[in-house]
Amino acid sequence: MGDKYPGKITEVRGRGLLLGLELSPELGGAAKFVQAAADRGLLLVPAGADVVRFVPPIVVKAEQVDAALGILEECLAEALGNVLILFRPA
Repeated sequence: MGDKYPGKITEVRGRGLLLGLELSPELGGAAKFVQAAADRGLLLVPAGADVVRFVPPIVVKAEQVDAALGILEECLAEALGNVLILFRPA
């Protein structure tokens, strides 16, 4: 995803799935990004002005991680003003 949106995710911190993504300030800040993700059903936690944190449950399934990444990409595209249509199973 970093290759598709160069410079928009400036740093990834953490271990395993407990990750913090530092976003470029041009994306509007962590709070705006967290709200956009919540509107799509993905719960993230703001951890500073430009950092969003993933804190999935220990029993998360690979399909759920894939869905979360899809939502993350939708939010990145929206923040950049791009139109991105992804199909997610209901």
